Amino acid sequence: MKRLFLLVISFFALSYCQTPAPAQKKSVPANKKVVISQPQAQQAKPQPPANELTVEQVVQLVQAGLSEDLVIAKIRKNGKAFNLSTEQLLQLKKSGASDNIIRLLMDPQAQPVAVPAPAAPAATAQPPATKAVTTPRITVVPEQPKKQDTAASLVPEQAGLYYLNGPELIKIDLKTMASAKVAGRLGHHLTLGIKSIKTNAYLIGPSAKTRVKDTTPVFYVRLPESYSIDELVLVSLYAKPDRRELEVSAQKGAVGAKQGLRMEVIKPFETQELSPRLYKIATSIIGKGEYLFYLVGSADSIKGIQGKGYDFGVE
Repeated sequence: MKRLFLLVISFFALSYCQTPAPAQKKSVPANKKVVISQPQAQQAKPQPPANELTVEQVVQLVQAGLSEDLVIAKIRKNGKAFNLSTEQLLQLKKSGASDNIIRLLMDPQAQPVAVPAPAAPAATAQPPATKAVTTPRITVVPEQPKKQDTAASLVPEQAGLYYLNGPELIKIDLKTMASAKVAGRLGHHLTLGIKSIKTNAYLIGPSAKTRVKDTTPVFYVRLPESYSIDELVLVSLYAKPDRRELEVSAQKGAVGAKQGLRMEVIKPFETQELSPRLYKIATSIIGKGEYLFYLVGSADSIKGIQGKGYDFGVE
């Protein structure tokens, strides 16, 4: 037993001798600085979240031309109050940002201030102005477009007069007034020259070939080259059993000589020029009888012609 105890003591003594002594700390001289090495990679500055608004973005929105209301709505939605530096304030003002935008950047809950409208300049007393003379305004009334006359397109190019009978045109022939027939010669002698001697031109036959049943007939005339519309006269004829007469002059009476047509036989009518030498003629109410569109100046006394015209009768 004693022997075993000695062996255990010997084993622990041997183990203690083999254990290495703890390392001694090196002393650092007092005048030598301790350099602590830094990590090679610098830590990145903290970045704002991707959806967070920045002052630079507000500047970009203002410079892009967005309205104040849209920029303010963006600032309110962001909901962050900025501690603006002097440099940022100047940058915002140079970009054109309004005071309301800058105010809401610092306090998103602030209410925008309405900008008062510029006051109108005070009216200065002006001396009473002299009344200016103004030129009367002339209002030009545009002409109404003329309705197309379908019958006018049916009138031939040759000179002539045509009666509008419903949808068709009826040509009226040009007649020559026969040699003058002197009337009133006996009465002139019986009244010792007081009563004049009348010169009548006449057409053979008691009535015209063309018969009209309308008391306001419409005609179309294409005048000869040498005539104007003022030289066309509508006259009534005096009907006899064998002829139709028109008094063209009176002479050797108490009142002297008279040349031309009597006013009682001339009938009024209206004309409308449709094209050069082509006219539309609308007559007033004319009664039953024999009529003639007489061409003034068509007489030729040397040839014994007392004039020419277009005859028709109203039934």
